[in-house]
Amino acid sequence: FVSDSHIVCDNLIYDLINKNSERKEIQEDILKKAIEKIEEKRLDEKSVIVVAEEKFHHGVIGIVASKILDRYYKPSIIMEIKPEEGIATASCRSIEAFNMIEALNSMRELFVKYGGHAGAAGFSIPIENIEEFSERIDRYAFESLSSEDTKKPIKIDCELSMIKISFDLMDKLSLLEPYGFGNSSPLFSIKNCKYANFRAIGKEKNHLMMDLIKDGVEIKNCVWFNSEDMLETILNNPEIDVAFKLKMETYKDKYQYKIFIEDVKPSANVINNYSEYEALYNLTFPIKSIFYTRRDIENEKLNISFVADDVSINVGRNSIGFLDNQTKILLKKLKEYYDYDFKVEVEKIVKKEENYNVHIKIEKEKEFKSLAIEAGQIFKDIKMFLIGDFEYNSLQKKVLRTIFKERKNVVVSCGDKRGVDTIIKTIELYYKAIGKKVCVVRDGEYKKEGFEYYIYIGEALKNSEEYNLVVGKNKVKYEGYEYIEDSYDIPNNVKIVDESELKSNEKIFSFKLPLKERALAVKEIKAGVKYFATEDINVVF
Repeated sequence: FVSDSHIVCDNLIYDLINKNSERKEIQEDILKKAIEKIEEKRLDEKSVIVVAEEKFHHGVIGIVASKILDRYYKPSIIMEIKPEEGIATASCRSIEAFNMIEALNSMRELFVKYGGHAGAAGFSIPIENIEEFSERIDRYAFESLSSEDTKKPIKIDCELSMIKISFDLMDKLSLLEPYGFGNSSPLFSIKNCKYANFRAIGKEKNHLMMDLIKDGVEIKNCVWFNSEDMLETILNNPEIDVAFKLKMETYKDKYQYKIFIEDVKPSANVINNYSEYEALYNLTFPIKSIFYTRRDIENEKLNISFVADDVSINVGRNSIGFLDNQTKILLKKLKEYYDYDFKVEVEKIVKKEENYNVHIKIEKEKEFKSLAIEAGQIFKDIKMFLIGDFEYNSLQKKVLRTIFKERKNVVVSCGDKRGVDTIIKTIELYYKAIGKKVCVVRDGEYKKEGFEYYIYIGEALKNSEEYNLVVGKNKVKYEGYEYIEDSYDIPNNVKIVDESELKSNEKIFSFKLPLKERALAVKEIKAGVKYFATEDINVVF
């Protein structure tokens, strides 16, 4: 393993590679023979799969037992029979619900020696005891296992949107490394995937490969090892749910995302696209990404441009690179659904042989801009910035009219989810547009000096004279203030439900829906169509 001589090291390396190739061939041959015997003798119908044969190499029977377990999800025991020694040596692998060492303990008199733990064990046994052992361990498992125990558990850590498989996600996942015992690599799922270019691969055609497609994203060459028995299941279903692990690789100094499939099942029908909208709306900024360019852009200011089907990174008006497909689609959907704008900042530049790898952070652009001079147009620009084509609700209209048209100080009594934040933001943005400042004081905070307008949010005040707007749930009236008590009705055709129930209904309302779908929902609700909505609907009326 250690040498000062490259020749010695090279010889060792080639020898190890050759030995490993030889090991793989032996392993595949034994696995093939074991599966043939299991299928022929219908051993997979037993509670424990036991395969015993001569010339099963003892160095690989543990790996074969693991693969048999993965394939059939039953306790699996592979034995190498040694006639000249009168014994067989075995390697055992077990499922979660079956403690292998306890099973072996119950029949210890059959073995020459044994040892191990709940999930894996090994033993030596006289050849004449193999049949009795097979019967007893099968009976032991039959009495201790239920049908549910032999259903392979797939422990999904997180359902994932295809468009989130990006450099940003892989960068965050790297913080969880190293993976290993006690910290397994995350297992994700994607539901209702389409697939293309589906084929069997490998020397024995025992692996499957396909391109997965969803949300406009296609990830190529997703591989599922030792899964040839699932070929027909996949072919009979146009959409599949996929459990998988992720890996990032580089090719010609560019990053690529690889999916390694763990399991597949037929998809159920989807009633709506709420899962996609939820994933997009809950996205956390900044998004890290990477693009490739041959131009040295040190100290250049970058911007993002949406041009036709592409999202390009520009210096001024000149395109210098393009975002990867997933990040491109992600930004386009955020722009289309929620009218987001974005800004970009260079994190670092790494010079490679093929290109410059430019690591960037993408932020949501939050700055309000208006060229208007007249108050009416300023308010129109503010409304468009905050709520788009929607109207202020009844409370918001009443409060803003009283403040800006009637020029009165106001006390507001209202509950949660009534759009108070939008009222406050409207006031803040208007005052900022005319060169003045607003101070917002929440219950328990201290009032600062030097502002032109003061807002208090919280419990009732003993002295309200220092504030222009007081907001809370308390029905307290102050002399010299206009008192506004909120009053509104949700239409009878709207049923308020928990967010988790939205996915199972067709007509739904939530702020997580795209702006166009929200507008359509409000229109139909007002027309009497029955809808299921979260408490967000309170802001509308």
